[in-house]
Amino acid sequence: INLSYDFIVDEYKKDRKLHNEKMYERKKRNLLNEQATWLEGVFTFSEAIKHDLGNKYTIEELSRVANNCAQDLAKQIGSELKYLVLHQDETTLHFHFALKNFDENGHSIFHKIKH
Repeated sequence: INLSYDFIVDEYKKDRKLHNEKMYERKKRNLLNEQATWLEGVFTFSEAIKHDLGNKYTIEELSRVANNCAQDLAKQIGSELKYLVLHQDETTLHFHFALKNFDENGHSIFHKIKH
């Protein structure tokens, strides 16, 4: 788990640095703390997942579907999937994910799509 966490932190630091460089090139100022470099979200499921998992499909199949959905979402908004992690620590299993939140010019993807 620590290796995964360390990898995610390292990736975020790289993206934050790149995002800041792009912002500085464009605006001649650094990113503000509240300017997000990654967008985060959660895929969750109904209580039926407890019955369906193992009976209708495997955890690997569910993970593939979640990955495909996250990749499709990233593509639709012009972003990139940074991570997708399965959590089974609560009542219903769910996936946490993050997408890159800046384009090639350092503009916020969230602000482009929020409407």
